[in-house]
Amino acid sequence: MLNSLPYNRGAKTEYSYPFSKHADALNTVQRWFIEETRLGIPVDFTNEGIHGLTHDRATPLPAPINIGSTWNRKLIRQSAETIGRESKYLGYTNVYTPILDVSRDPRWGRVVKTYGENPYHIAELGKQVVLGIQQHGVASTLKHYAVYSIPKGGRDGNARTDPHVAPREMHTLHLYPFKRVIQEAHPMGVMSSHNDYDGVPVSGSRYFMHDLLRTTYGFNGYVVSDSDALEFISDKHKVVDSYPHAIKRALESGLDVRTTFTEPNDYLTPLMSIINNGELSEEMLNERVRAVLTTKFRLGLFDTPLQHNTQDADKMVHTAADEAMSMEMNRQSMVLLKNENNILPLDASKWKDILITGPLAEAERYTTSRYGPSNNPITTVKDGLSERATAEGMHVRYAKGVEIIDKNWPESEIIPYPLTAEEEAMMEEGVRLAQESDIIVAVMGESHLEVGESRSRSALDLPGRQREYLMRLKATGKPVIWNCWTRKWSGL
Repeated sequence: MLNSLPYNRGAKTEYSYPFSKHADALNTVQRWFIEETRLGIPVDFTNEGIHGLTHDRATPLPAPINIGSTWNRKLIRQSAETIGRESKYLGYTNVYTPILDVSRDPRWGRVVKTYGENPYHIAELGKQVVLGIQQHGVASTLKHYAVYSIPKGGRDGNARTDPHVAPREMHTLHLYPFKRVIQEAHPMGVMSSHNDYDGVPVSGSRYFMHDLLRTTYGFNGYVVSDSDALEFISDKHKVVDSYPHAIKRALESGLDVRTTFTEPNDYLTPLMSIINNGELSEEMLNERVRAVLTTKFRLGLFDTPLQHNTQDADKMVHTAADEAMSMEMNRQSMVLLKNENNILPLDASKWKDILITGPLAEAERYTTSRYGPSNNPITTVKDGLSERATAEGMHVRYAKGVEIIDKNWPESEIIPYPLTAEEEAMMEEGVRLAQESDIIVAVMGESHLEVGESRSRSALDLPGRQREYLMRLKATGKPVIWNCWTRKWSGL
């Protein structure tokens, strides 16, 4: 299976490629595999899609934690149908979504990639995603199976091991969404996770990968590893003495497809060696291949491997209706924590001078993230609010006020450090402009550098000096609207 993982680059277009040309390109690749390889087996082109298809200028969606905040099954089904349709027209046949991890520790760096903390809620939304994508003949692959989202101390480091959760809690909370979505929506794929459980790597566990997944839940699709999860069996978890034995352990446990970023021969050569020396049976290999080929048959790849009418992709990807759906989902995903004296929406006749401040007011990167569309135009909070406020006759001021983190971060989350002269000057400028304004909009939070994949925090407060700056703004006596862009729950 080939995996396409473009990264977000903001509103830049130098890498853009017409949608129809991309469909043509995948047809060219597919034709080569069918016509030039010995068996002519078609390729399953995979992609990511947890908040929109990970493709240049595809329809963007909010982060999964925001998608969960909509509580809108119908809208989420509609968004999933968009992902499925765009995948189909662009030539992808398999999308790695939804994420069914249950988020219970706010320190964990990947909270932003989950629908929330409630297993029932996650299962309900996950069902809609699978049904919407597979409606278009594209496979939906669940992740990350299993017990991935509750690592000790909220750590999401390179090892990603050691979830501290009792068996009953594991089954009733963390495995509940997988069981329900598998049995009620019938996804074609499941991704196995990096972590272990009770000292046994999930990707090398016959219990998780076969007994529970296939026998108990009735799953009949294929299983793909998260990136390097197979390698972790030997080099992180160290439950076997070598990489060839990690391969043997994974395949005998039920892993069908291995994902990593190295050459295929790095996997195929040791695989062939353990088959040739009798350590792994050919029948076991056939069983693994059978799951992959069955999925390709279900996708219709042996009957219709090529995209027809590829020019239609230009009309069917990121349409005006998709844009409207995306905007509505973003609106419904926002959470209003408090609105004292009904200060929102802002009354232009009452507030003539507005200060926009904070480290994220001009930032673009936090509006996108990995595993989503790239190159879509971005409007920052400062630009969007300034345009609207100016049109309403308001006068807008701006001061950054503070950086997202200080130079001593992350040590400063535990050890206090004095303000530098530069930090003091930035805050003083912001406070001075706040005193000259009628109302303050403070745009604060975290970026992809503080919280995310392989990035967890020990504190729940705003990082860096942001809290201190916010308290100084509040001390001016002017009304403060705190616009918090956070990738997880904040303790403020």
